[in-house]
Amino acid sequence: MCRKMICLVSFVLAFVSPVKAVNPADWDFFLQADKPQTSASWTSSTNVDIGLPQYNWSYENLYADLKIQYVGWVNIEKGESDSGTAYGLPFEMLNEPYGSPGVISCDLRAYVDAAGYGHWDISNIVWGYYQNLEVQGARLGGDMMVTGVPEPATIALLGLGGLGLIGRKKR
Repeated sequence: MCRKMICLVSFVLAFVSPVKAVNPADWDFFLQADKPQTSASWTSSTNVDIGLPQYNWSYENLYADLKIQYVGWVNIEKGESDSGTAYGLPFEMLNEPYGSPGVISCDLRAYVDAAGYGHWDISNIVWGYYQNLEVQGARLGGDMMVTGVPEPATIALLGLGGLGLIGRKKR
């Protein structure tokens, strides 16, 4: 009886307790900087499960737009994607210079922090000209997915716990 009660309480608490972490985490990101800003950032509203040994990540449909004087928004790059695997938190997905000399340049960084939240940062923005018109702003967006992969022993324990909830047949 006591064993069944512990299983039942654990089962109820697992579904009643507030959980903010999601696995996989699928985030649409968007950030914008307007002249004279030199940086902009985005942080996800949810976090991926933390404490797992491995994380698979990808970003897709990375696009960048420029706002130029008298014209409005012009798409300068579209469709870039990348993926990989990281071991533990935090980890970086992208950290490199971005842009075109004379048009716009910046440092672009994408990472997941130790608490499992996704981030995209644009920093060190240098504003320039596009087809002889002054660049007034920049936007960046796309989709980012992070999946925490539990170790095989954790999966086995979860399976055993599920079997424990089924209970024994009455004699």
